Amino acid sequence: MDDSYSFYTLSACPTWSFLNRPEFHAGYAILTVGFIIPHMNYVTSMSTHALVALGHLTLGVWGLLLVCSIDVFGWNVLFFLLNLAHFGYFTWKARPVALTRELRDLYGAVFAPFNVSRREFKALCSIGRIQTLKNGECYAEEGKTPTGNLSIVLYGKIKVYCGSEFLHHILDKQFLDSPEWDAYDTNQADKFQVTLKATSYCKYLMWQREALLEFLKTNPFMRQIFLHLIGHDVAKKLTLLTERQWNHLGIKPDIRLSAMETEQL
Repeated sequence: MDDSYSFYTLSACPTWSFLNRPEFHAGYAILTVGFIIPHMNYVTSMSTHALVALGHLTLGVWGLLLVCSIDVFGWNVLFFLLNLAHFGYFTWKARPVALTRELRDLYGAVFAPFNVSRREFKALCSIGRIQTLKNGECYAEEGKTPTGNLSIVLYGKIKVYCGSEFLHHILDKQFLDSPEWDAYDTNQADKFQVTLKATSYCKYLMWQREALLEFLKTNPFMRQIFLHLIGHDVAKKLTLLTERQWNHLGIKPDIRLSAMETEQL
């Protein structure tokens, strides 16, 4: 074999050294810990890149001051800078999401159980707007207010009337117009067929139909959550009316519900 390629053979290393400086072992130990961290979220990814950057920095110092090799130092500095940039990116992505107290309560009670991230929830809130109702003020009037939006109560209490007949309450963390939203697809109602009147100071989050549908179109996970939440809310209102029918014979069903649900009453 040509002598120029003798460094590929074990004969080129007649004496093996099994010990090296502590900086060398420390650098590779840090890299090992960094690479075995599972990538589960932004925090774990941030930890991985921080440790890998520290490991390459340690090896760079070892290559510059102890081995006196500019190529070892240069490659490790390059990897250090790349991982430092990734660390900065994941740190920015993992920053806390600021929410108001009302939105924090809504997130914790309604969306957190479905493992919706605070960032996704804030994006959802950003396409809506927060509105208020004074005591005695109407959110919707029977036969006058058009349907199409979707609102959820942040806090307060609202009564639902059909004519002068009381149907049920709507409390905080419940949808105001889930039956209208559900019936809108079948074109069963263009205007509210009930009156929703606040019995205390209320605050609610409202989404316009077009904006919310566009958001849900690009987020299938959130779309499934809304289908569940709206269906559960409609079923809860149906249950309240059914219980009233059992307790008071002759009460009329909630005409906001779809035809199939009304027949079940």
